[in-house]
Amino acid sequence: MEAGDIQWMRRALELASRGGREVRPNPLVGCIVVGAAGEVLGAGWHGQFGGPHAEVMALKDLVGVDLSEATLYVNLEPCNHHGKTPPCTDLLLSRGVGTVVVGAMDPNPRVSGEGIRHLRESGVEVRTGCLDEECTAVNAGFFRRMLTGRPHVTLKIAQSLDGYVAPRVGSSQWITGEASIKRVHAMRAEADAVLTGTGTVLADDPSLTVRLVEGPNPIRLVLDRRGVLPVSARVLSDGGRTTVIRGPVVNERIDLSAALTALPEEILYLMVEAGPRLTSSMLSDGLVDELHVFTAPVLLGGGRRAFDDPARETLADALRATAVEYERVGLDMLTRITLREP
Repeated sequence: MEAGDIQWMRRALELASRGGREVRPNPLVGCIVVGAAGEVLGAGWHGQFGGPHAEVMALKDLVGVDLSEATLYVNLEPCNHHGKTPPCTDLLLSRGVGTVVVGAMDPNPRVSGEGIRHLRESGVEVRTGCLDEECTAVNAGFFRRMLTGRPHVTLKIAQSLDGYVAPRVGSSQWITGEASIKRVHAMRAEADAVLTGTGTVLADDPSLTVRLVEGPNPIRLVLDRRGVLPVSARVLSDGGRTTVIRGPVVNERIDLSAALTALPEEILYLMVEAGPRLTSSMLSDGLVDELHVFTAPVLLGGGRRAFDDPARETLADALRATAVEYERVGLDMLTRITLREP
């Protein structure tokens, strides 16, 4: 990397974040064009699905400008194929951009490495890997979908200090405080869909909607292998969008990996709010990318555990985090755990 590359790539990431939900299922992309003297010549971001790409927006006012000494920074590899818009690599070449700095390589098989190759073969200097981890993380859902065929999965748990999600008798609502409940609603607003099981619906009859913050309701997905979901359940009767999943079934349980892979491509970010059985199955099947645990300063001394997953025989077998963050939310503690890389 050259001096200043990291600074400008961080700026490109800031621009990318302006795209928001309107970009999905496309990735968030920001682009900035910097002159030889370090001046910003142009900047842009991908603002809407099907709309102009970030490179187009950054270069739109630079027609006729000599860009041979300029450097273009973009957090995701420029596309080299015709989709809803023409290839961005052709645009960069037509405008004579001298140097391109790329954050992350595009995981889309139609692009992966081809955009970079085309630019280099055409005489453009290309530097890659600038803030690669950050550039991948900002598009975690896009990367997970492209690399595995399923959405990025965040599993939410609300538990007591001694690890119980509900007392022996009664509902799990509400162990955590109002601030945590509001945070969960914000998480739903950012998710494309929320997944739960019939056990949770029968026990708590949740709505799984966004009510305490501004934001859209996610699609609600309910796993119902035995067909016992009552028509009076709030997830079915409140007018929101709900999909009931009854298969495929393997060994008397729904094949979770197949079910997630079969979800519509519009679902890049999936939130799971479920009971111990589904929670444990998601973890044991390796389908959880992030675990968000809200722990309340409450002691129950017994009840339903957050997990009923079979115990690991040794510490070597334990499920371990790759990154952990802690945050106080009201009187509760939120632990955000990354279980696998984006």
